[in-house]
Amino acid sequence: MAKNIRNLIIGLLLIAFAAVLILWGMKVIRFPFVITGVGPFGLTIAVIMALIALRSLTDLNYGGIFFPAAVICIIFDDAWGITAITPWTVLVVAFLLTVACEKIFPKKHPFLFAEKTDSVDTGEKLYHSMNFGSATKYIRTQTLASAGLNCSFGELTAYFDQAEVPSGIVVINTKTRFGETDVFIPRSWNLVNHATVTFGDIDDKAAQTPGDEGGVKCIIEGSVAFGELKIVKI
Repeated sequence: MAKNIRNLIIGLLLIAFAAVLILWGMKVIRFPFVITGVGPFGLTIAVIMALIALRSLTDLNYGGIFFPAAVICIIFDDAWGITAITPWTVLVVAFLLTVACEKIFPKKHPFLFAEKTDSVDTGEKLYHSMNFGSATKYIRTQTLASAGLNCSFGELTAYFDQAEVPSGIVVINTKTRFGETDVFIPRSWNLVNHATVTFGDIDDKAAQTPGDEGGVKCIIEGSVAFGELKIVKI
C-alpha cells in the first residue's frame, strides 16, 4: 500500500510539473528567477534525475545516487559556475564515489569488480548482488521461499529451473540500476510480475507461456532504472 501511495504521489507531481513546463513554454506563467543556460528540457531531466537519486537513496544504491547527481551538475554547470569540472570530472568523481561507498559500506554478498563468477546456491532465502561485473547463479535448493537480486552496472543471471518451492509461493525481488538482470524460471511456474521500470525495459517473455494449474506461484517484485530485466521460462 505504501509503495502504491508513493508511486501515486510521484506520478501526480510529474503531471503537475509537465503542466507547469507547458505553461512556462507558452509564457502563460513566468518564474521569478532565471536559470542561466537551462531550458525546459534540461529542467525536466534534472527533476527526473533528482527523483531517481531520492529513490536510490532509500535502497542505498550508490550508483543511482551519485550518477544522477553528476548529471544535475552538468545541467546546471553555467548557473553554478562549475563549467571547469563538467562533464568528465564530475562523472569520474561519481564513479569513484560509487566504488568507494560500495567498498566502505558493502551490501550482503557483494561481487564488486568481478569479471565473471558462477556459483551453485542452496537455501530458503537467497540474496545476490553484482556491481561492475557479471555473474551467473544456479539456484538448486529444495526449500526456496524468496530470493533477492541486486544488479548495478553489471549483468546478473539467475536460474531457478532446478529449485523446489514446498510452500507453493516464491517471491523474487529484483533491483536493476544501469545493468541487466536475467531471471530463468521453470515453465510450470505461474508468474505474477509486479516489477516497475523507470527509463529502462522489462522483457517479460515468460508471460507468453502459461504455467501449470496448481503450479508454483512466482511473484516478481522490485524495480528497474536505466537497465533491463528479462524473465524467461525454460
